[in-house]
Amino acid sequence: MLNNGLLNAISKMILKFQKYNVNEQIRISKSIISWINNYSKTGFSDEDNLKVKQIIYVDFGLSITPEMAYCHPALVLKVENHRCVVLPCTSNIEKFENAYHPVYNKHGNKSFYRLYVKNGGLEKNTAVDITQIRTISLEE
Repeated sequence: MLNNGLLNAISKMILKFQKYNVNEQIRISKSIISWINNYSKTGFSDEDNLKVKQIIYVDFGLSITPEMAYCHPALVLKVENHRCVVLPCTSNIEKFENAYHPVYNKHGNKSFYRLYVKNGGLEKNTAVDITQIRTISLEE
C-alpha cells in the first residue's frame, strides 16, 4: 500500500510535468526510465577500475535549476569509499567556444574549461563545468 505522502508527491510531479513543453517532457521521461532501469543494479560495476582524469557517463537526474541534469559525461577527480567526485561536462558549442583554455582561449570563461575530442573518452569537444562539482555514490 502506498502512503499518502508518496501519492501527494506523485500528484504534484504530474501537475508540474504537464507545464513543460514536449521536448522537456521527453527528457524527463527518459531520465525516469533510466533511473528505473538502473535502480535494481548493485553498485557501479567498474568501481575498481575508475581512475582520476577518466571520463565517465553520469545520470545527474532531474533538475529544474541551472544545475546539470540528465546523462552527461563527467571528469573524475577523486575515487574513495565507494564515492566519486566528478565535474560535469557539456558539448554545448557556445559554452565550449567561450570556455577557458591556457593555450587556445586564455581570456575565456574560467567557469568552464575546454577538453578536446583527442582527450580520450569524448565523442565531441566538451566544456567541463568547474562550478558544479558533484559527489556521486557508487553503490546503492
